[in-house]
Amino acid sequence: NDTLWRLIKSGWRATQSTSWRANINRGKRAGMPLNSYDTDALRAHCKRVIENLERWLRRLIDDELSSVQVNYLDMTNASSPVFKKAIREDLPAKAAANPARYPRPIDAATLDDEIAIITNDMLYQRYFGEALKIAFPEGREECRTFLARLIEPRNQLYHANAISVRQAEQVICYANDVIDSIKAYYVTQNREREYDAPTIVEVRDGFGRSFSGPTLLRDVTGCIPIQLVPDPHGCGEFR
Repeated sequence: NDTLWRLIKSGWRATQSTSWRANINRGKRAGMPLNSYDTDALRAHCKRVIENLERWLRRLIDDELSSVQVNYLDMTNASSPVFKKAIREDLPAKAAANPARYPRPIDAATLDDEIAIITNDMLYQRYFGEALKIAFPEGREECRTFLARLIEPRNQLYHANAISVRQAEQVICYANDVIDSIKAYYVTQNREREYDAPTIVEVRDGFGRSFSGPTLLRDVTGCIPIQLVPDPHGCGEFR
């Protein structure tokens, strides 16, 4: 009857709308082409992949360079600054102006900044090449070429513009290749246990603020302490 038919259609729509990310992953395993997915769902998935890549690159940069120099953005090579002025000055300035959002200067880096740091000739040879050799066996130029291809779709995603299916393929494949290479590197450094369980990478509160990086470090018990501070209206906020 009509009532049963409406319930069946309603239930089917609810099933179709749930866990689109899981559906994408199942489809990838089954060989389903990306152009068969909903455009908004595919864009949201690609945006998350890009954000994940950016977090891994920031972590790699900070891990490798902070062990050499605490204020590594001020590094010099033959008495000349390693980084361009926009990186040396703008990132610390952004971190100082908004420490809750950018606990470290590197947290203020864009994908363009991260690529510039990673593919610096001296830095790549000394600090990053080993971590990225699985993704880029031919070295720095290959790394620069493939990472640069992610800048345009990244900018389109963050400005609510459409991306092509080919760009979505590039985002998903290239970004995950880099992440897998960094993970494999951490295994060789006996640091894989830092990532053997789901990791909280960001906390957002009801005021539009986000907390990540060192503000979410685990204590000796393995927990991430988050202080709940009441606001004047009786609501709570994460801090």
